[in-house]
Amino acid sequence: MSQFEFNLATQEDDAALRELLAATPMHGDIELAFAREPSYFAASAIDGPFTQVVAARNRKSKRIIGIGTRSISSCYVNGKVVNVGYLSSLRLVPEFRGKAAILARGYRFFRELHQDNRTTFYITSIASDNAPAISLLTSQRAGLPIYHPLGKYHTLTLSSTTRCRRRLHEGVTVRTSTPEDGQEILNFLNREGSKRQFFPSYKACEFFESPHQLLGLQPESVLLAYRRDTLVGTLGIWDQRSFKQNTVSGYSSRLRMARPFYNAVAALRGRPKLPIVGEALNLRYAAIPVVAGNDPKVAENLIQTAIMRVREQRGDFLALGLHESEELLPLIRHYSGREYVTLIYVVYWPGEDPDIEILTDRVPYLELGCL
Repeated sequence: MSQFEFNLATQEDDAALRELLAATPMHGDIELAFAREPSYFAASAIDGPFTQVVAARNRKSKRIIGIGTRSISSCYVNGKVVNVGYLSSLRLVPEFRGKAAILARGYRFFRELHQDNRTTFYITSIASDNAPAISLLTSQRAGLPIYHPLGKYHTLTLSSTTRCRRRLHEGVTVRTSTPEDGQEILNFLNREGSKRQFFPSYKACEFFESPHQLLGLQPESVLLAYRRDTLVGTLGIWDQRSFKQNTVSGYSSRLRMARPFYNAVAALRGRPKLPIVGEALNLRYAAIPVVAGNDPKVAENLIQTAIMRVREQRGDFLALGLHESEELLPLIRHYSGREYVTLIYVVYWPGEDPDIEILTDRVPYLELGCL
């Protein structure tokens, strides 16, 4: 009998799941732990209306040594609403990392769950510099599903201290939304967002009656861009710190030595400092960044206004995610500092191949704050 068993995590596992997240940071010059405090399951609302957390446990001690999440959401695929799966939060404690047998058994359990026929395929993302994970997950060994690449997803970090030297473009006004704007926002996203592949099919309650996937996004945090009386752009400044945090758990030796000097210069120039170990990043996520017709003037007015708003909130950064094929990516890079790249994949099991040509027909969209 195997040393490990696989089953669905429950509310009783909440503390153990949060401990596992703390113990499995993302490595790099800045080592980040993705926390969900004070409740793992309360934060999981942003994963989707249907979410299952798979736990790998030591059969004897019942200790959770690995997790993975399967979630299902209604999304637009070529303009039609279908159920799309997302595989995320794959974690193994360090002593078991790279164990293909555990991973294979976990995916066999995922496939059992997949028999509920809620969806035919999944989307997932892997950090581009995580070569071991990419090599293992895309190997199709030991019954692993097929990972078909969908290109690169760029997370841009826009510092709140960026001084926007360009004037706001005339003819495009930007204002803060109100609760009464909810239906107009929904209509706009259904019309313009649906032109992207995998754009979420949001329900009216998300704006702003009873948000779930957009948990914590307040009316006063959503910017609306207009040409005359026509809504032509949206951008939400999403503060998730009350339920989801990116906590610094360490620095590389190089950056640890350089940090005091970097922070001294940052203080003189009015730029964000590198946090102390154990401190959460003071960032906001750009939610629903949608611009009708990819109009660069609308995009610039939204971005510049968002940067000013984050600065007013005493935030350090605004993180905005775009696929590599987005027309506005080069423009927004003008305002960005550090950039992070992840690889997007369509995931499916042999014999259940989706029509890849159809899935690659439009620009993919992922809601950064929900990843």
